[in-house]
Amino acid sequence: LTDARSRSKMLVQKMLVQTPLTPPGLGADVVMPSINEDTPTTTSFEARALELLRLGDNARALELLEGADKFNIRLVNMLFTALIGTGVGVDAAAVRAQQACAAHGIAPNASIFNNILAALDKAGPPEAVLAWLAKMRAAVPVTTTAANIALKAHLQRRDFGAAAELLRSMMKRAAGADYPPPPNEMSFNTVISALGDAAQPERAESVLSTMIDAGFTASPVTFTATIAAFAKQSRPADAARVLKRML
Repeated sequence: LTDARSRSKMLVQKMLVQTPLTPPGLGADVVMPSINEDTPTTTSFEARALELLRLGDNARALELLEGADKFNIRLVNMLFTALIGTGVGVDAAAVRAQQACAAHGIAPNASIFNNILAALDKAGPPEAVLAWLAKMRAAVPVTTTAANIALKAHLQRRDFGAAAELLRSMMKRAAGADYPPPPNEMSFNTVISALGDAAQPERAESVLSTMIDAGFTASPVTFTATIAAFAKQSRPADAARVLKRML
């Protein structure tokens, strides 16, 4: 029995090392705009601006963009990214992006709000994320990416009830409804990882079970986040039990 427990503990530790607990995208740098977004034709001007952003030369990208005669939605996103990259605050950069939209008759779309929310997710505070999510809801349909950032904001505020309610609403989303959007794996992983960090492994496992019961597929990342929740509380037997569920 002792040997079996030791083997289970070693396997759990190995998985925790090999599998990342936080899904990519949350807490990452500002979203890089795509040159294929919304408009079918990409100009050499846009390609040059995007190349400068990819090289990390935000100052030259900003100089180029501020000299543009015409804007489209991609260039507005690039402008926002360049402003953030040169040290402009998120709210100030967002205002500049909105001004560019207004000046050129462009309707802000979800990509701009996703970009703003991603920047706020990194810079904080979480209250600012939730405030901008409300602005997004008033303007365009909220994406799953945006809702996942909102989940993280609730969890950063340790408002587990609000996070749980948002996740439940995403799971019960009515067909054709604009809000909330449907969840994806990252939605569940975000909540499970946060509950593990908050020393609430039972609630983390409950989210895992709810996910599976609702027909969503739990990946090794999701299971490992749940295993880690128990491991952090020095509960190897429960961690091994969850590992057995995965296997």
